Amino acid sequence: MSRCTGQLLRIRFLETPLQRIYGYELYIDLSSLREITLGRSPENTVIIPDPSVSRRHATLCREGNKIILKDLGSRNGTYVVNNHGIYKINEVYISDRVLVRLGLFTVLEIEVYY
Repeated sequence: MSRCTGQLLRIRFLETPLQRIYGYELYIDLSSLREITLGRSPENTVIIPDPSVSRRHATLCREGNKIILKDLGSRNGTYVVNNHGIYKINEVYISDRVLVRLGLFTVLEIEVYY
C-alpha cells in the first residue's frame, strides 16, 4: 500500500443515526497516517456510530495523486451518491469531493484538499 502524503481530507457527517454529530467535520492530514479506516469499532481512525456499518467498513488512502476509497467487504456496502443515483462500489478514486453512504444510514461528504 502506498504511503499517504501531501493532502488534507475533510470528512463531514451529513446523515447519521446519532444526531449530535450531524454536521460534524473532521480534518485529517494524510502525511501523518498510512491509511484512514472507517467503521463502528473504536480501533478505526473515524468511528461511525451506526449499527448498519461494519466494525471495519472501509479505508481511505492516497494512490498517486488521488485518494482511493475501498470497501472492506462490509455487510451493508459502501455507496457513492451523485446526481445520477446511488452506486455500490468496491473501490473508487476521489479527486475532489464526493458523497459516500456507509451502511444504511450514514452519509459522509469527503473532500480532498491539495
